[in-house]
Amino acid sequence: MIKVKWELVLVMGLAVALALAVFGLRIANPHDISWMHHDTVTGQFAWEMYRHDPDNYYPIATNRYSYPLMMPMAMFDNIPALALLLKLLVPVGPAPFQYVGPLFLIGIAFQALFGWLALREVTPGKSGAAYRASLAIGTLFIATMPIVLIRFHITHMVLTQQWLLLAALWLYLRSVRVGPSRTLRDYTLLVFLAATFNAYIMVMTLMFYCGF
Repeated sequence: MIKVKWELVLVMGLAVALALAVFGLRIANPHDISWMHHDTVTGQFAWEMYRHDPDNYYPIATNRYSYPLMMPMAMFDNIPALALLLKLLVPVGPAPFQYVGPLFLIGIAFQALFGWLALREVTPGKSGAAYRASLAIGTLFIATMPIVLIRFHITHMVLTQQWLLLAALWLYLRSVRVGPSRTLRDYTLLVFLAATFNAYIMVMTLMFYCGF
């Protein structure tokens, strides 16, 4: 069992390395915004306005971007719950601070994790070196799907967090093994988590829930 876990960690690391090979190391640096363009710039500007706003924590909104109107951070695809958490944890300083690049890499790692778990569910009882190799290759294909990389390229940053959909698929596949009550509980938690990211992803996750 420990060997399998180390294989999973290796595959998650390889998936992140492949993403960095495509987009460069700059995206991993929270103080580097030179790679940003299009919608990412708008989202980053809104985040900095919220970050430097001493009057607003919750609701997760600011009027510095659109004075005198109050604008919620969800309007800019900034993952409001994460924006609130980082505002509380990261001191305000003169240097910019971006989290969408590191978050994308974390999402790639989670995509590998839930891809691996889903493949394990549909291949019960399998073992051996050939199986582990094929499982690792299949997981890498899932973790680095072109649609995820394209989403990053066209700056649909929040929609790169497609691991939430893979997690919903995994719960569906796992339901045969663990039963409906545990699956419904876990789906409820997952839908709630997806709602803190993005309304679109929450609705897509909810579709898996309703299908189950």
